[in-house]
Amino acid sequence: MTGKQHVYEEQFDAALDTGGVPARTLIIASTPRSGSHMLGHSMIETGVMGRPFEYVAPRNLARWKEMLGTSDVWETLREIMKRRTTPNGVFAIKLHREHVFPLGGIEKIEAFFPNPVYLRILRGNLLSQAISMSAALQDDVWISGMQGNGKTAIYDRRLIRQTLERLAVDNAVWDKLLAGRPAMTVEYSEVVRDLQGTLRRISDFTGLPIPPEAMPEQPPTRPQATSRSDEWLERYRREWQPSRRVQLLQRALRELRYRLS
Repeated sequence: MTGKQHVYEEQFDAALDTGGVPARTLIIASTPRSGSHMLGHSMIETGVMGRPFEYVAPRNLARWKEMLGTSDVWETLREIMKRRTTPNGVFAIKLHREHVFPLGGIEKIEAFFPNPVYLRILRGNLLSQAISMSAALQDDVWISGMQGNGKTAIYDRRLIRQTLERLAVDNAVWDKLLAGRPAMTVEYSEVVRDLQGTLRRISDFTGLPIPPEAMPEQPPTRPQATSRSDEWLERYRREWQPSRRVQLLQRALRELRYRLS
């Protein structure tokens, strides 16, 4: 990818600042295009579940450092926590799998954030997720409202396959990292179909009551079904054939799970 890389600008809006004192942390454990942005915005609407954004994604972190005059990631996160912790003491952050190891691993993350619990979001239709991600890798529009790079995404079977493989590995790594840790799973389709039920489950899991007047009726941001996505999905299914490569991938995933166990 070439040219200027844009960011989701709304995340830096000072109107999102709350100034609470952090006592608890909600970590959305996600993969790209899993619905984490939709879930995070819904949590923001409640007023009691922090302000979950991808604060440590490289391009976002660079902007935060510039805004805050910081140079170290942990110093930057401390300053963000001062601004984005809700009055009830909850700080929230979204982490993709690729954000974990640059931060020093899950143990270092848990040593830094106060009393962390995890909200694991999964997208049941992994192929649809891979197709969505393959488009974003091309046009750089990861969230509705992002400017992107001006390119038009095209169908690329190889890229979809590579993305599908990456997401499968990411999910396997999250499975291992969260084993034995306080975590609940949220499904993408559940957020779309029954947002209030999903938020009630999160409320029960975290012990954070949501004021009735703050309960959103539907996600503030919703995935848009597109004919392009449907066309790519059907085309990929027509073209896909079990191959030696697929067999090798399945074996590699089994070996990865074994090594992580």
